[in-house]
Amino acid sequence: ADGGVGGRGFTRDAFLCTDFDAVALVASRRDGETLTTLREELAVHLQTLNNELVELINRDYADFVRLSANMVGLDGVVRSLREPLKSLREDVLSVRSVVSVSLAAVEGKLQERRDLAAKRKALQRFIDVASSLRKVEGLLRGEKPAALLEEEGDGEEETETAASVLERVANEFNQLHFHAAGGKDAPFIRSLGTTIKTLEKTLLDRLNAEFVAGLTSQDTEVLSHCLRAYTSIGRAGDAEALFRERVVQPFVEEVMTMESLEKGSVGGFAGLVDVYESILHFVRTRCKLLLDLTGTSAGRIHGFHFLCHSVWAE
Repeated sequence: ADGGVGGRGFTRDAFLCTDFDAVALVASRRDGETLTTLREELAVHLQTLNNELVELINRDYADFVRLSANMVGLDGVVRSLREPLKSLREDVLSVRSVVSVSLAAVEGKLQERRDLAAKRKALQRFIDVASSLRKVEGLLRGEKPAALLEEEGDGEEETETAASVLERVANEFNQLHFHAAGGKDAPFIRSLGTTIKTLEKTLLDRLNAEFVAGLTSQDTEVLSHCLRAYTSIGRAGDAEALFRERVVQPFVEEVMTMESLEKGSVGGFAGLVDVYESILHFVRTRCKLLLDLTGTSAGRIHGFHFLCHSVWAE
């Protein structure tokens, strides 16, 4: 029969299928066959399978014998390896435990080192804040920094103007802000908040007064120092607002009046051209020094837009 040797009408595949159902097989053979006949056919099929099994064993008997011979004493070998392997496993576990403890200890030391580095960094920041604060207070009181005193001691006396001192204060105050910002959440830094704000107000008051004085005298050196000081502390807008208030606004109130616009013609704008000319003359004269000192080209003090934020805004 197809699919392997079997009894009459039976194939090996009928018994090997995954969904084999003995009841269904018997039911399918009931038509035209008696149970006796079906039993005989199944007995023949069983005998055939037994014969094939014997033939298979006889064919591979030599291999079975060799395998059995090779396995003689294998149990003893396995038993002899069991204890060394067990001991090796215990040694590995022991070493692993020791290494784990060592790694934990090393990680603990590394964490301590990181903590110490963070504390050292914070301490250095506090020292820098205190140093900058002391320098700013000293400069505002008129004290000369140690570096300048050393230069004077060497015979290289240098006379500092009020504007140059304010620029130096602004640079140091910028450093103070930088160091304080890095530890703004620290209690020590928070405790200095009022002092820093007071110093900033004092600096701005003096800087504004010096800037107005420089505008009045049109002193290039004074204005340069003041402008650089404003940029150091990020207060360029204060200078623009001050110039607008003290210089531009009085000019506009004087020039841009109804009388100037009408120029004798009630309701007309006969004087509009003259007003424009006055504004352009004001920019060319009163604004010239600031515009020359500031701008985006090389050698100028950046960050200011007096023409836009002071003149045209007014």
